[in-house]
Amino acid sequence: MTADGVKILGVIIAGGLSRRMGEKDKLWLDFEGEPLIARAARRLARQTGGVILNVNRYDERLEEFGLAVVPDLNTDYQGPLAGIVAALRWVQENRPRVTHLVAASVDSPFFPEDLVARLAGEIEARPDEIAIAFSDDAPQPVFGLWPVSCLEPLNGFLRETDNLKVMAFVRSRAWRRVDFPPGDPSAFFNINTPDDLATAHRLLEQEAARG
Repeated sequence: MTADGVKILGVIIAGGLSRRMGEKDKLWLDFEGEPLIARAARRLARQTGGVILNVNRYDERLEEFGLAVVPDLNTDYQGPLAGIVAALRWVQENRPRVTHLVAASVDSPFFPEDLVARLAGEIEARPDEIAIAFSDDAPQPVFGLWPVSCLEPLNGFLRETDNLKVMAFVRSRAWRRVDFPPGDPSAFFNINTPDDLATAHRLLEQEAARG
């Protein structure tokens, strides 16, 4: 996706430890006959100029998806920020014309089809700012648009603090809140447990019924 000098690459963040899922990698969970990673990559690819995948450990099965696989830069689990900094580093080294990286979580199968358009629209006049999705007045911190220029500040933040929350870094920078329409319980629903997976299937059935 390119608009007004902003060229956007997508990254699927799939580096969680999946403790509440019995330590099964969530990206391989079956959802309507395909793994969550396939659904997430397809959904994000429709909105961007390409997609890469962040993981905390390599799995050769990922090669079948044809995505560049970007592991965390260190072995200490540092949450989504570790995935974002690794992806920003990869973009800087491999896609020098890309100006922004948009992140989405692999375990949110219904994230908005206009996610990128809304985030990019908010920073159109302020391309150096971070844009973070909000839903029902709550931040959805994994879903954000990041200028590649914030790589080094983020790297420094991770070296200097024990606070690994995405919003802790975001609030230390210039950033924009991007509100998505309220009242849609599925938009940023994420799957953390087997019960959540069952709920996601029900949400899909309800979505199809409204169809």
